[in-house]
Amino acid sequence: SVAISICKTNRDIETGKMLYEQIKNENDIFLNDGCLNAAIIAFFASFDLEKAKNIFQSLKKKNYAIYTTMISNFMKSNRYTEALDYYDKMKKENIETNLVIFLCLLKGITITNDRESF
Repeated sequence: SVAISICKTNRDIETGKMLYEQIKNENDIFLNDGCLNAAIIAFFASFDLEKAKNIFQSLKKKNYAIYTTMISNFMKSNRYTEALDYYDKMKKENIETNLVIFLCLLKGITITNDRESF
């Protein structure tokens, strides 16, 4: 996860994506939540939202950190409805929310001026 995060920090998203694919294809390497979270961020940064969503869907157990990543990155991508959809999924799975998520959603309300959707 550190290598993928470094690629994102250095704006070398393509290398980060390549590292994820190589690690994923190695049978003896375990992809932990940190690595998957970093990969999701890298795919969002390269505007490959479908790949980010696929990684999310592949997770057997989701936690607030993964949901925070999804919601905040949908907000950064101006995809407010999808951010709200993931918030709804999070609530349905009884995963505790956090301040970051509320601030992200509040930003969406402010930007869209759409209080009913949020």
